[in-house]
Amino acid sequence: MVVDVPVKTDPEGKADENSIPQPRVNAMMAEATAAADARAEVAEKEARLEKEKRLDLEARSRPAAAPAPKPDEKPPLARQDLRLLVDEEKITQDQMDAELERQSELRVEKRVASSQVVRDRAVQINAKIDQYVKRVPDLNDKTSDNHARVREEYAALIKLDYPDDISTELVAMRAVLGDVEKIEIPEEGHTEREVDTTTHGSGGGEGKETEKKGAEPGPLKGLAPAFVEYYTEGIKDGRYAGWNDPHLVAIQKREIARK
Repeated sequence: MVVDVPVKTDPEGKADENSIPQPRVNAMMAEATAAADARAEVAEKEARLEKEKRLDLEARSRPAAAPAPKPDEKPPLARQDLRLLVDEEKITQDQMDAELERQSELRVEKRVASSQVVRDRAVQINAKIDQYVKRVPDLNDKTSDNHARVREEYAALIKLDYPDDISTELVAMRAVLGDVEKIEIPEEGHTEREVDTTTHGSGGGEGKETEKKGAEPGPLKGLAPAFVEYYTEGIKDGRYAGWNDPHLVAIQKREIARK
């Protein structure tokens, strides 16, 4: 990098009080060039580290890529191909019907498995977010510095085309607060996360519990039927004590706040 330095030189050695000797000019230009190169190198390094940091955070929050199909795994035959085999008397009609039924069962199994993976991942992300709130209770406080810093990081991630959902919220928390496992839990206990006020969504009301005096507590109002159905199964499976389980209450209110 060459930097022009506007100075009056004395190439012939005929110095006067307003001129600078040529060796000194050369030294000044070399110093300016070296300083500019150093600044550019530092800026480039900082940009690279920031990019690597965001890629690492994104990788930690995204689900693993689906496994590639096995080389010897052939795609199933389409109905018209099976019909052609029947017409050519290479297979029977019963064999064709059995193959179509098998393909239908496989499609259902894949959809169920995929849906379960998405649900399990949502549960894991919610659990991780609750760990942050347990260790940093003022994340619930809209006036706190931690809340503002996470919200600012979340907004920056959205501009980078991250999805507007809880996975990006977790990425923002990790970027601002670091690894949750390295944050100590406050000695005086923790404040439960009443609503997901940290970042995303435009808000959808806090909702009220449907439980009545003497009745079994139910889900909060404003939840999607699929959400209620999924966590009802979780209660039946023993993953939650009931709809008033503190962890499940926090998940419900966060889901309502996202709407």
